[in-house]
Amino acid sequence: MVLPLPACRDKTGTSSEAAVFPLRTNPVRVGVTRDSSHSARAAVTMGGATITAVGGDGSRFTLTIPPNALPADTVITLTPVSSIAGLPLSGGLAAAVHLEPEGLHFNQPVVLRIEPERPVPPAKRIGFGYLRDGDDFHPYPVDSGSALQMRLLHFSGAGVALGTSAEASALAQRAPANAEAQLEQKIWELLETEHQRQIRGEPGDPELAGKLTGLLEEFYEQVVLPKLDAARNADDWRVMFDAIQTATFFARMSNLIGEDQSALAKLLPRMEPILVRGFDHGYHRCIQKLGGDKEARLLMIVARNAAVTMFGIRDDDPRFLQKKLQDCYGGGFMLPEHLELSFEGSILLQEYESQVLLTAASTMLLDQTPGSTTYYTRGGSAPLAFLGSPVVGGKGCPAITDLKLHDGQASMALFVHPDGHIATSNLSIQFQHGPWEEWTTVGCDGKAHPESDTGGLWARALNTLENVLTKENPPGYAGVPTGMTFFPSPGNLSSTIERTDYSPMYKKGVIKYRLKVLP
Repeated sequence: MVLPLPACRDKTGTSSEAAVFPLRTNPVRVGVTRDSSHSARAAVTMGGATITAVGGDGSRFTLTIPPNALPADTVITLTPVSSIAGLPLSGGLAAAVHLEPEGLHFNQPVVLRIEPERPVPPAKRIGFGYLRDGDDFHPYPVDSGSALQMRLLHFSGAGVALGTSAEASALAQRAPANAEAQLEQKIWELLETEHQRQIRGEPGDPELAGKLTGLLEEFYEQVVLPKLDAARNADDWRVMFDAIQTATFFARMSNLIGEDQSALAKLLPRMEPILVRGFDHGYHRCIQKLGGDKEARLLMIVARNAAVTMFGIRDDDPRFLQKKLQDCYGGGFMLPEHLELSFEGSILLQEYESQVLLTAASTMLLDQTPGSTTYYTRGGSAPLAFLGSPVVGGKGCPAITDLKLHDGQASMALFVHPDGHIATSNLSIQFQHGPWEEWTTVGCDGKAHPESDTGGLWARALNTLENVLTKENPPGYAGVPTGMTFFPSPGNLSSTIERTDYSPMYKKGVIKYRLKVLP
């Protein structure tokens, strides 16, 4: 977020209006429905990128990731939100988007620009964020000015709704459970008061900068310091990981309001020994094979990333050597550079009173990103074709007849977890060139109506199944679990995954994977 600070920053304001952290929680839970048929997905390097997704209603979401904002090359997904149940704002949803990977933290802010299909009056706009599928729904600052922009330090969900000042104030009284969300909400309260002053034509609060500084100081004293103290002698990787993540969030939030140097000066003496200890702790767990390889390597990654990107510690510092990460990874297992992935998905779905069985498949060549554990589809996409003729059954009306299938293009990213398990991104359908279907619907009056779905019945059903599988992941795992592994030896490079009744519309889904190592 760009904070509307006064031109002359008077820091004499007190923090008397700031809440003492952590707040007494009373979180708001809403029900978020994502429109996976309009997702946009891209493999983004550390050089940055811009990704755009357009919702089914025409709302546009543009995410700009600056260079070096990512800790590593990452597959980024934007999924428009079609509805939010239990939204505590009477004007309804303007536009929202879910951003993945869930929980991803950035080295510097990324910018989300939201262009709703309908106008959003400045006096009624309320920015918000949430976690997972609607947990910790809370107000979130929107940049001042006509454009609806939000500056994000981590991923989950974000959007804009319409409501009254009274509704916004009532929402702000419900503190989320997550400490980072609590700070975001309290900053919103200060900025929303300033926003309402601007709307009324009143002068800005000359003590705003001081209040923001005081708020951050309280967060540092009440949240950051206790976590750092707990991590100083902890053996639990979760305690160290949480302390590093919270401290880096605080430093980057301080950067947004111009307090970065003072924040780093406070943090460095306390953080450096924890970063060194966390990196060593993770390394020795891997080398001594004490278990928890994935968690150990994750701790090493966040510790090294914070040391290099936040505190300017040299990339070749012997305390944070990249080689140790490589040694930790799979006990030194060397991943192949090129793979061939054969993929087949069969979906039994309910459309009107008809049940339709559709099967499509693709064989993709995947290339490893140098120095990473991630693979991307060579050439950006590969042909995806329907197999055989569709099977249509069921009784009653309306009913589907004359179903025609059209092949298309698709892509998929693959990544390997530190314990050897192989995961993929959701299958990405190339915009306007993906597989799709057309058919005739015969109504109960006997009249025939031609219909089509350019987004793809099969593609939508498959992405829904992939989302179900992703939610089954244990903590710390990302992506669609394939059931395949590279190690421990001998590994497993083929699998079949089946789920039934995973949605009221989707009766059965089967995915088959097979990997082949190429020279």
